Amino acid sequence: MPPKEKGGKKHKTAAAPKEVKPETVAQPTYEEKVKIATLMRTVTQADPKSLTRLVVHYNYQDVLLKADLNGTTALMLAAKQGDLPTVERLLSMQSATQTNVDAREIGQIGGFSALHHACREGRSKVVETLLRFGANADLQSNSALGETPLQVCCKQGPEVLSCGKALLSLGANPNAVDKFNNTAAFWAIRRGFSDMAAELGLSSRPNDPDTFIHMVMRRIPGYKLPALGTKKSGGAKKKKKKKG
Repeated sequence: MPPKEKGGKKHKTAAAPKEVKPETVAQPTYEEKVKIATLMRTVTQADPKSLTRLVVHYNYQDVLLKADLNGTTALMLAAKQGDLPTVERLLSMQSATQTNVDAREIGQIGGFSALHHACREGRSKVVETLLRFGANADLQSNSALGETPLQVCCKQGPEVLSCGKALLSLGANPNAVDKFNNTAAFWAIRRGFSDMAAELGLSSRPNDPDTFIHMVMRRIPGYKLPALGTKKSGGAKKKKKKKG
């Protein structure tokens, strides 16, 4: 029997913690999969009129923001192709509160957003359109590196210079970093595009070594680092024995 407290009252037993069940993500139905595939095929064919017909007459509004198994959206395909009319049509069917303009692919295939794709392919008009709609100019890719759209431009070289200029003119941060604290200037210089970095007005100052090491090491689970600027205190000095 459980022990009694003074006064005859029994100890209250702590309630057992409730079991937390993991959230389940609803998988698309067969009908949704067919719709997504049809939508992707229509976008690939660069046919904005047929796209509008699907939405208006065949109730495709519910799959406009959905992605395939790779995380690829119709907007990504249109941006990659440089199909500005289709990009504008897809964006016009979205709202500021319900949009997939910053959606990213799964990391295994690059983790790019529509803006990343447009930058890599040199589609400057698409870049401007996405940014004006509200795309995040400094969005990191969904990959281990986490590169920004401007970094993608600097890796590609002068042939996509117009995309880099569009990013900077519409609010991109020239000093935004990837997950390893590398800037766009770092990648431009490393790939041999110093002239491009200069034309974009990017600083070529190298990263601070302490900041870089701190950023890399803090990604190790359970590893604690002292705050930057602090020094480890030295051990107590041993007293010298006096000779007798």
